[in-house]
Amino acid sequence: MRLTPAQLEHYRTYGFAAVENLFDPEELERLRAHADRDLATESPRRVLEAGSSLVRATHGAHLATAFFGDLVRLSRLIDIAEQVVGEDVYIHQFKINAKSALGGEMWEWHQDSYFWAREDGMHGSGAMNVVVHLDEVTEFNGPLMLIPGSHRVGEIPASDVPGQHGGDAWLQTVSAQLKYTLGQDVLRQLVDRHGIESIKGPAGTTLLFDPAVVHGSPGNLSPYDRRLLIMSYNRSDNPLADVANPRPEFIAARDFTPLRRLDRDEVPNHPLGAPPAAVTEPGR
Repeated sequence: MRLTPAQLEHYRTYGFAAVENLFDPEELERLRAHADRDLATESPRRVLEAGSSLVRATHGAHLATAFFGDLVRLSRLIDIAEQVVGEDVYIHQFKINAKSALGGEMWEWHQDSYFWAREDGMHGSGAMNVVVHLDEVTEFNGPLMLIPGSHRVGEIPASDVPGQHGGDAWLQTVSAQLKYTLGQDVLRQLVDRHGIESIKGPAGTTLLFDPAVVHGSPGNLSPYDRRLLIMSYNRSDNPLADVANPRPEFIAARDFTPLRRLDRDEVPNHPLGAPPAAVTEPGR
């Protein structure tokens, strides 16, 4: 699958584009079942909301399960990623954001690229986020909000919140109080110039967006969950540089081997929680 010229132009101009019907209803049910299994599994990859037992997100499920390890190798996903950023891609980051009903906290305004440059050593512009709505997203359950065209501004100075150091310092890069956030004055200037767009839509809506686009999301005060599956593809020739305290592999991958497409462009039907060793598909 490839983007239409209009979709690609929208992405280049505004930093994002929507793709409809990338997954059919049966495939979405599989995505939800495996996402829920990963969210319910206690592991170092799982992050909770501050002061709560609610799960905020899990990271690196593609490294832990055969299902997500194969999902990222679907031709329909790799085709789009290579069309946008160039050929030969790998997964830099894989997240399942929970945003639970009546408790999912906000994500502060930020640029992913700012984190990736400082925390991971990614200094090129060869990456793209693929976001799949696992639930209907409305104005009430914490929709993703973007500032269109903000990717063209480049790197925007952000506040560096003093925080923890050592082995768990990476938690501050994925928690409700993010390490790098944009202040009110900067945001006002950006919004006055570019506006804000709230990304809503039925389950199955797929959003592509540039990591340099300024984005955030409010808390979820509705009685309905808002789960997102986020796959961040990066070009293999845009590898991460060495950094003093690299984040765990499940947060920022340092295996830049290009992904091989599955032989069939079908969402896998692996048992829930099956490890990557269960994969027998040779790929190509």
